[in-house]
Amino acid sequence: MTSLKPASLGCSRSFAVRQKWAVLIGFSLLGCLVPPRAVAAPRPNVVVIMPDDLSYDDYSYYNPQGPRTPHVDALGRESVRLTDFHVSPTCSPSRAALMTGRSNNATGVWHTILGRYFLQPGEVTMAEVFKANGYGTALFGKWHLGDSYPFRPRDRGFDHAVMIRGGGIDQQHDFWGNRNDPPAILYRDDQPVVLSAANGRLASDGSVFATNYFTSQAIDYMKERAAAAQPFFVYLPYNVAHGPQDRPAGARPGVDAHTATVENLDRNVGRLLEFLDQSGLADNTLLVFVLGDNGMANGRYRGDKATAYEAGHRVPCFLRWKNAGYGGSNERAREMPRLVSHLDLLPTLIDLLGMHDVANRGPQFTMHGRSFKPLLDASPVAGETGRTLVVDNQREENLVKYKEGCVMREELDRAGKIAHQWRLVIPSVTKPAELYDVMADPREKNNLAAEPGRARLVEALKAAYEAWWPTASATAEVYTRPVLGTASEPATCLYSHDWHTTGNVPWN
Repeated sequence: MTSLKPASLGCSRSFAVRQKWAVLIGFSLLGCLVPPRAVAAPRPNVVVIMPDDLSYDDYSYYNPQGPRTPHVDALGRESVRLTDFHVSPTCSPSRAALMTGRSNNATGVWHTILGRYFLQPGEVTMAEVFKANGYGTALFGKWHLGDSYPFRPRDRGFDHAVMIRGGGIDQQHDFWGNRNDPPAILYRDDQPVVLSAANGRLASDGSVFATNYFTSQAIDYMKERAAAAQPFFVYLPYNVAHGPQDRPAGARPGVDAHTATVENLDRNVGRLLEFLDQSGLADNTLLVFVLGDNGMANGRYRGDKATAYEAGHRVPCFLRWKNAGYGGSNERAREMPRLVSHLDLLPTLIDLLGMHDVANRGPQFTMHGRSFKPLLDASPVAGETGRTLVVDNQREENLVKYKEGCVMREELDRAGKIAHQWRLVIPSVTKPAELYDVMADPREKNNLAAEPGRARLVEALKAAYEAWWPTASATAEVYTRPVLGTASEPATCLYSHDWHTTGNVPWN
């Protein structure tokens, strides 16, 4: 990966952008030419959107009988659609993996409570990488990787954060009785803000809703950064449609609160896309839309959130960047069917933008994902036969080997086309592993583990899990703790939500 060239060279990024040299011809008394002057193309902006607890059935692009999402659908029709994209089976683990490019277990994040969602100090976040490359960095929505020092967004590379606390509105870290509509209190750079018609009203439907507020704040931030000629990285992890379900005002008659919430989300995505278009930023903004932070039950795949089956971790993902040739119109849209995951987003963004990594990344924090730029460019990798990825669902105080794991292997034929999409599902410590080919059997109905000739494949996938486990569990014995009495946070609130225990903890 190459580093950004210094601004003095007249180049703001080092990946494949043709440098334009403007020769200004001036006629003086001596008829001399003015020397050439380098004109730097503006660096691309980056927006990453990831709503909460949504999957295929929540978008009319995939489910015409579901919520009506015309703006998301339109984005999908002009994007590169990653059709075999995977996240972790629950909230915080996905966010940790996306932010770091590392196995979420290795970052200390394998649950959403019990203090097992605090992102370990020393982990390098996506925001820190962008900040090191001169970007403005901001978050709008749900962080869920720690609300006290040293875990807050501002401690992890974000210049600006507008958010809820904890994992959902009305969980213990939040204000008592908070909801997505008034009366509600949100946080802007750690200062409470009352949600009101003045800051959270959507003109098109009259709703006053948290999603409206987060979107308005994101648009305002992008305007400010554009006016200052500073490229921006905006992370928009919306907290909807995680419970509690609230029905926005102006919803379609007869729809339930969940559907109304998703349709409100779609209108806000439309606002964001309209802003990018009208401001002239759209063509040079790399937009990544991960359509769910974890999987949910749907009509395509078996399983649900917090399971190792396909529906638990497979979600749609759109990528659009017109200036680089990745979508931008219906004619340039396409599907990219190869096996990729949230671990790959950070290394891919570094590769696509020609960014350098942070200077002080420790060797124990090496990224586990890899760039899928060659796949976007349809550049074959010599000798490639496929890829293997592992996800698991822990949700315990301590890591448990063989607890709800899935080993995914993409098998390519000699022509480099996908022949099989193998899934070795490990249901629990005590149950035998199950083998499926979701390319032929997306609902995972036909367990092939006992079929003649499959034993070698099963053993190979088990060996892949064994090879993955030492890395994934490398910090399993570490307690990641809030740090008290610092200048960065003189007063810290501790929550029983974060007790280390094998029992239940108070939720709200």
